Amino acid sequence: MALRDLLPRHLFSQRGWGLLAAGAVCLLSAQIMGRRDLLSLSVLLIVLPLVSLTGIRLLKPRFQVYREFNPSPVETSAATTVRLAVARTGSGGGRAIMEERLPPRFGESPAFHFPSRSAKGGTSRYEYHLRSTKRGQYLIGPVTAEFTDPFGLSLHRRSIDDGDTLTVTP
Repeated sequence: MALRDLLPRHLFSQRGWGLLAAGAVCLLSAQIMGRRDLLSLSVLLIVLPLVSLTGIRLLKPRFQVYREFNPSPVETSAATTVRLAVARTGSGGGRAIMEERLPPRFGESPAFHFPSRSAKGGTSRYEYHLRSTKRGQYLIGPVTAEFTDPFGLSLHRRSIDDGDTLTVTP
């Protein structure tokens, strides 16, 4: 088992953990050698990922999610098309990796990048298909987004909507 597998992945990226480790090595070296310049470097290397983590947790981008099922409701064993539109409502830029959470019966959850290459007017549109062999009501969503700071040091994952109900009739 590698050391990086033991570290929590929801706080820092590999780059962030690398800076923290380099800061710890510089701090230890500064203590052994008694060098002030290494101490200054170690403080910078340790504080930078922590500041980025704080910033990404405090400055949360806001999104609006629109989800449409066609047809709705859908018959058993028939396919439905899910159209998803994600729009940024607040200020800020940057990219995010988003994933639509699906019940296990529908298979793997679709993942996508925001903004999409074909985004118009600040809204990215996505489409995928679902099919169920059993009737019932299923919660489709929420969309979860993984944000990162501009330097790629820290990560933050959160839900950006509540999801919608898909009704499958006999």
